[in-house]
Amino acid sequence: MGEPLVKGVWFVTARRYIVEEDGEAALAAVAEHMPEAERRVFGDALPSEWFPESVLQRAMEAVQRALTGHDDALFLAFIEGSTELGVNTFFRVLLKIASPAFLMRQMPAAWGTHRRDGGTVDVDADDKGARLHYAGFPFWADRNYRVSTQGVLRKVTELCTGVSPRVREVAYGEDWFDVEVAYGLLRPTQPPQSL
Repeated sequence: MGEPLVKGVWFVTARRYIVEEDGEAALAAVAEHMPEAERRVFGDALPSEWFPESVLQRAMEAVQRALTGHDDALFLAFIEGSTELGVNTFFRVLLKIASPAFLMRQMPAAWGTHRRDGGTVDVDADDKGARLHYAGFPFWADRNYRVSTQGVLRKVTELCTGVSPRVREVAYGEDWFDVEVAYGLLRPTQPPQSL
């Protein structure tokens, strides 16, 4: 089997988020940290286009180098902001009416929609929280992948519940990652924002 592939929607959303938050100069700085042949991902990638996973790996590293200085909190904020920007209106409506356990059980399908040959996701979820086990994906040793996955899980759960859940890395290996999402005991401090 070849290298896993990832859909271009990540690059399209990241490009939009960077320009809206920091401007075209920041986007150019991120692109400068990519190999020249891959810089187009921040310019003209299509959401439905497939790219080798290693291109995403280099793109996340470029964001870290150019924008966040390898600060996990800043990178997490970047991922959460991009995730929120990338969730379309229809999906936001669904998030508002779904339970967080139902949402977590959809993560294998979401993972499969955005990746080819990218391993599997198993979920054990109830009303209090979920544990996700990612396997067969050879990028988990890269911290950027673990942080970005936690950011996506945190943001989609927040959009569903109105509060930011506790997301915790449990353990990882070269091709597997376990993460927990605790949402059952949290209560919103303010009502969820309307669409």
